[in-house]
Amino acid sequence: MNPQPLAVDAPDSSRIPLPPRAERVLVVDDYMLHLQLVRVLLLPDRYDLVTAPTAEAARQVLDDGVPALILVDVDLPGIDGLTFTRRVRNDPRTRHVPIIVVSASHDLRDRARAFAAGAGQFIGKPLDPNDFRALVASIVRPPCDMSGELRARENSLTWNVGRLSLLS
Repeated sequence: MNPQPLAVDAPDSSRIPLPPRAERVLVVDDYMLHLQLVRVLLLPDRYDLVTAPTAEAARQVLDDGVPALILVDVDLPGIDGLTFTRRVRNDPRTRHVPIIVVSASHDLRDRARAFAAGAGQFIGKPLDPNDFRALVASIVRPPCDMSGELRARENSLTWNVGRLSLLS
């Protein structure tokens, strides 16, 4: 007799839990040291980090899949970060993706230009490790995640509908 495979949603304590899906974060920066810093800072949070040194390379990454978040430096070779941000906002596939503009400038006009281009957040360099990690987490994994509550209500509704079907 062949054993039946376990159903994915079977409440079986012997089932090995799969790790949660890692959220993809695209980091667009041509400065290798900054890319390494971002990687080190976000490593404990287990994001799927993808890096691109130019806006053109970042567009190719976006052609392969849409990330949960884009971090983009303003000063990039070729197409600058604000032009890239505008292009992301004009693309129907990516217009919903949150964008954090990262810049060494602390000028309020640069911040205003980033927001006008479509950035949702602006963070200055040098990065404060705690603030940076908290900002990324608040965007990628919001504290008010209702997926568990919604799943529980959906299961309850499915059970009640099944019960009503038996009664009719």
